[in-house]
Amino acid sequence: MGTVMFEFLFLPGFWGSIHLALLHGESLLGLTWHFFQFSQIMSIRRSG
Repeated sequence: MGTVMFEFLFLPGFWGSIHLALLHGESLLGLTWHFFQFSQIMSIRRSG
């Protein structure tokens, strides 16, 4: 369990949220939604 916490502390927020979602058994749809939101944010930053 210590390894999981260690990874979580050093992952970027996006991967951290996915990690938490996996730990809480969130559905694949939830993970897809996280990824979609992240992609939108990154595309806005690139164009801006």
